[in-house]
Amino acid sequence: MAPYGMEKECDFREMSIHETIRSENESDQVREISTRLKTLEAGDLILFKNRNISTILQTPNYRWFDEKAVSAQNNLYLEKYKLHYCKIDKNMGSTMQAIFCYIDDQKRYHRLFFDHSWLHGLDGTECGKSTAYGPLRKRFLKAAEEIDFFAEKSEIYHFSIIRHPIGRFISAFIDICINRARRPRMSKLLCFACRGNLECFVPKLHDFLYKQSVHRPVNKWPLDWHFLPQSWYCDYDRYLNKYDQLLRYGRNDQFRTEVVDMLGKRGVPPDLLSDIEKQLKTKKNLHATFDRSSEYEKKLMNNPLLLEYVYKIYHLDFVWFGYRLNTTNIGG
Repeated sequence: MAPYGMEKECDFREMSIHETIRSENESDQVREISTRLKTLEAGDLILFKNRNISTILQTPNYRWFDEKAVSAQNNLYLEKYKLHYCKIDKNMGSTMQAIFCYIDDQKRYHRLFFDHSWLHGLDGTECGKSTAYGPLRKRFLKAAEEIDFFAEKSEIYHFSIIRHPIGRFISAFIDICINRARRPRMSKLLCFACRGNLECFVPKLHDFLYKQSVHRPVNKWPLDWHFLPQSWYCDYDRYLNKYDQLLRYGRNDQFRTEVVDMLGKRGVPPDLLSDIEKQLKTKKNLHATFDRSSEYEKKLMNNPLLLEYVYKIYHLDFVWFGYRLNTTNIGG
């Protein structure tokens, strides 16, 4: 299927939205997002007038097997529950990895789930290895090869977690360009060596991602996938309408309840749901970045030029997932 975006900005508002409208018996949430598209196409984009800053209007067609483009733990699948989760970096990915590992094998992952601090995410842990290249990863790949994964007859329930594009960008910036870039060996490798300087980083990120979107060569750098638009993940450009649920990330009880309810509806036993709910309320990742997010969010929102760059990077995220700039709880 051709990408949703067009190369010329003037063509975008003429784009049909019929490809993302689901039939009547499909997910109300995704259908609601689809019906908003026309309004959003002419919404926040008209606030920005700088013709020298191109809007990213197409995806580079990354697929689940493009491990060099996105993180290896991009998809998890539990056969017992016919449950497929597509992980988007910076959208509570480590937490969902831990949950899937625990559901899959309580004995094996009991210590990680209850005693491990998750302070540095799950890299290097048994669960992290399993989802990156071990048993859970291999089982997903096997299922994806043997089953028409997104066909209705597969009866697989597909979900992912989406997040406000500004909040997600700020989270990635603090984690990668500030916290991790402090390390002497990493400061010149990450974020174009801009470290915590938004004015330095944002224009370079725009150029870097725009070139990828139109298939021009770029020099990749460690952890750069944390800044990829959410619309580039999960085969959304082909299968957005096949996802049964897009959970909107939030640091609140409503979001945690939605996660637990969704798992319960797929048959996860009540005792496991109780464990998961308790851990969702207590766990915190070291690279969970909300302690400083308001500071950098204010810097970005008060700088019209940088805001235009960031909006035009993540324009498809705003449109496809129904987010607006003038919303509350951006940091969610």
